[in-house]
Amino acid sequence: MGFETLKEGSGTLLQQVSGALGALTGLGISSWGLPVTASVITGAIFGGVLGVAGKGFIAASVDHFRERRDQQPAQIAATSPTAGRHRIKRSGGRRGKRQSATALPGGQSSLVGQVVAGLGQVIEQVDRATNKLKAVTIEMRESQNAILAVLAGGRPVVVGRTDGRLAGARQHIDDSASLLKKAGEAIAAYRNRF
Repeated sequence: MGFETLKEGSGTLLQQVSGALGALTGLGISSWGLPVTASVITGAIFGGVLGVAGKGFIAASVDHFRERRDQQPAQIAATSPTAGRHRIKRSGGRRGKRQSATALPGGQSSLVGQVVAGLGQVIEQVDRATNKLKAVTIEMRESQNAILAVLAGGRPVVVGRTDGRLAGARQHIDDSASLLKKAGEAIAAYRNRF
């Protein structure tokens, strides 16, 4: 629960601060010819878009740290001096089967098994990151539509330039998600060779 609170609290704070800074930037940009109200709203929306991206980054970072923390006890157990010795596992008062202390989940005990398991974790992380990037592009598209609705009465040159830049930024993030997905597929193909 602590990690979820940290993730949501930090992400929401960053999102709110980004929106406020965007509104202040919009106020400063109003000197370029846009109405003050439209500039402030546009800045707030654009700041909110950046805040959503930042919130996604914070969520991914906290998830990564949590996974690393969860993996540390397993790594410590694998390097302990008792590694490689056999022990008897007892359950329910009856004698259990002998089990190796170095066995990995799924019964893999070789170096190849460890590599395959590690690649599986990398693929899962890549898939999560890809999904988060796709969610950011959806949020950006919605924000872009809101910005264009606000700018509808403004100068066509400013509206066109703003639309082009927002569409370009969204396309870059969409391309990043596609490239990340291809990287995950390449890692999966490499893992399947084992």
